[in-house]
Amino acid sequence: MEAAKTDKEKIMNKLDKQTKKQTYSRRDILKLRDDEIPPVIDSFRGTYRFLSNMSAYKVFYLGDTYYSAEAAYQGSKAATDLQRMKMVRVKRPDYARRMGRSMKQIREDWDKIKLRVMYEIVKAKFSQNEKLQAKLLATRDRVLIEGNDWGDTFWGMTDGEGENHLGKILMRVRAELREAQNDKPNKEI
Repeated sequence: MEAAKTDKEKIMNKLDKQTKKQTYSRRDILKLRDDEIPPVIDSFRGTYRFLSNMSAYKVFYLGDTYYSAEAAYQGSKAATDLQRMKMVRVKRPDYARRMGRSMKQIREDWDKIKLRVMYEIVKAKFSQNEKLQAKLLATRDRVLIEGNDWGDTFWGMTDGEGENHLGKILMRVRAELREAQNDKPNKEI
């Protein structure tokens, strides 16, 4: 009986540890002090979910309003207007990703333009929404890494390996927004 209880306790402890690993803070980044923000933001979950293309913030891109950056990105690779218009109507980013991955026809030039398209969509997302822009700027000069456990080493990093293109695009957009903000004339005299 004692051994069975010990095994059960071991299993429960293991589950507790796994649950703690997957818990993410939902604190508003705009309320965090500088010392409360890690030097490297390596997960776009919880407090930093807004950085993810899977967060549901509308994006106006090339004449269409999408429910998320993910839907805009997936719609942009469509070879036909019909496929693209389907993405405009998709409300859930995870559905958009799934539909985009199963798309039978994609643009012939997709591999050549996908980085530019992602940059334009991310720039649009943070330029069109003042609250999101403030949150991105609130990451200060922190390194942004789209850390993931599903093996995406092109847009992000897994186990410290990857190209982190999404993180690099976010940092570029942040720098451009900061520069544009600094270039605005001061209205107070």
